[in-house]
Amino acid sequence: MDDGKLYLERYGKGTTGNGWYSFNHKGVHFVGLVNVVQLEGMGHLGNDQLAWLKQDVKDLGSSTPVVLFAHIPLWSVYPSGLGHIG
Repeated sequence: MDDGKLYLERYGKGTTGNGWYSFNHKGVHFVGLVNVVQLEGMGHLGNDQLAWLKQDVKDLGSSTPVVLFAHIPLWSVYPSGLGHIG
């Protein structure tokens, strides 16, 4: 197995790490996270992705809407939320 290398080469242009990314559209910040890479701890984001996320949102204003999406619902993995990120 290639650990998703071919998939990222074809479909992951402009992404970071294992395929996470963000973009802005009409004043809304969208963040796509990948939480299906690890077989153990499936659903978790991992330290590298969490560090990237913290950096990604650090300069956003408090009134900027953020849409966060991932494969496995984050509330099932992080029931207390990700409030410590921003």
